[in-house]
Amino acid sequence: MFQYCTKLQAIHVPEDNPYLKSVDGVLYDKAQSIIYCFPQAKNPAGYELPDTVVTIERYAFYKFTGSSIVLPENLETIGIAAFQNSKLQSIHIPHNVKTIGDYAFYNCTGLTSITIGNSVTS
Repeated sequence: MFQYCTKLQAIHVPEDNPYLKSVDGVLYDKAQSIIYCFPQAKNPAGYELPDTVVTIERYAFYKFTGSSIVLPENLETIGIAAFQNSKLQSIHIPHNVKTIGDYAFYNCTGLTSITIGNSVTS
């Protein structure tokens, strides 16, 4: 959605929007079960997704500059190119994840460790 918005620091959504929600500038669906976009210029050391998230949409963490992300145990899907070009160093993929999209970790040149649960089927 905002793949090449390199200076984007926050996304704001009115509270009465029936479909989307912004939490500290990060874009989710209203129920916070899907994360759509972590702004590229937000620049944290790391990030922890809420326990409610079950889907990381495609390119959601494109060019993420933090070194770590904590994924919730309820997570089921990691979208296409979700972490492409990010600065992640390590990541643990929970056991509930069934699908990891193509190119999910493409060009993550600093990634030195990844743990994948046994439920991943594609």
